[in-house]
Amino acid sequence: MTERELLSMNPPGWGNAREYFALLCRRLAGRGRLLARFENTLREWISLNFDRAGGLLEGTSRNWPPLAHSTLASRRAAGLGTRPLRATGRLRRGITFRRTPQRLVLDNPVAYAAPHQLGRGVPQRAFFPGAKQAERLLHPVAENFIRESLR
Repeated sequence: MTERELLSMNPPGWGNAREYFALLCRRLAGRGRLLARFENTLREWISLNFDRAGGLLEGTSRNWPPLAHSTLASRRAAGLGTRPLRATGRLRRGITFRRTPQRLVLDNPVAYAAPHQLGRGVPQRAFFPGAKQAERLLHPVAENFIRESLR
């Protein structure tokens, strides 16, 4: 429903509520600012999750699974790090955020990103939060945005 449609409604007893609601609609119309806050929150969470080797994921009692002995040996021989998903930094740098007027899209075009996120053919090492966890992360951000918009 558009602001115009909402304002055309005139429920009995609303009085000046229509004007207040119009103001509220204009203040909350800055959805781009809310999405920017969502993006910042998710960027911080993802960065911290990488730093803690998956330790922020809900539903898990430990960090990402350790690397296989053969993987550790080949990384050491190549002079690379031994922490999961951290050898080159390519996966972490590949994370992109794109905002449309209606939503925030997270992506990672690196070929091995989806298999690690979803655990397909490799041990699961999710670096994005799941949908329910993202909702719990972003709900307070949305509440604060609404409170600030009402001031």
